[in-house]
Amino acid sequence: MFIRRTQTRNTASGERYYTHRLVQSKRVDGKVRQITLLNLGRHFDVEQSDWPLLCARIEELSNQASLVPTDCPSVVERHAQRIVAQLVARGQERAGVESGTTSGSDGAASRGSVFQSVDVDSMALVRPRTVGVEAAALWAMAQVDFVDLLESLGFTGTQRAAAIGSIVGRMASPASERATHDWLDARSGLGELLDVDYEAMGLSSLYPISDRLLRHKSALENALFE
Repeated sequence: MFIRRTQTRNTASGERYYTHRLVQSKRVDGKVRQITLLNLGRHFDVEQSDWPLLCARIEELSNQASLVPTDCPSVVERHAQRIVAQLVARGQERAGVESGTTSGSDGAASRGSVFQSVDVDSMALVRPRTVGVEAAALWAMAQVDFVDLLESLGFTGTQRAAAIGSIVGRMASPASERATHDWLDARSGLGELLDVDYEAMGLSSLYPISDRLLRHKSALENALFE
């Protein structure tokens, strides 16, 4: 497992930037193939010298060799926990599609029950997140087609995600852009509900989105009033 850094270019603006991917080498039909496990995005901020340690920690967590944080630097541990959570979620999604099962009782019955003994004292709470106020906020937005409204005003997918994060953050814990970013990064489960990686979204994404929302203030208010 390793991290690949690739330079790419925005075809519209000509801007050049780097993207990062988590890649794993696997032997398939007698040949070694490199498989992309996860797109880490352009705002991946782990120092390159720590990439081997990060990959080792991801493999350790994936194999459940040690769920309790080790001697990794905090930034490496935080990224490892986030990446493993995404890998687990995507793995479960693929498994459900391939098997045609759901997470309900019928799916569990079709697979059979498997029981394991767990020492509860060996467990640690990792990445606790809130989802109650986030789910209520998303429900309220859905009642007024707020996402479609943003799209009609020219907000791209990334901009819509940043706008929703900023607005829901104000509803849940009113504060500055920096505090809202910290809330999305460390406390909220909004990203999981939307399948958006707010932890990889830089603080710089929230400042311009606030300005963009302000520019469309009248249009937003009039549409919501109607």
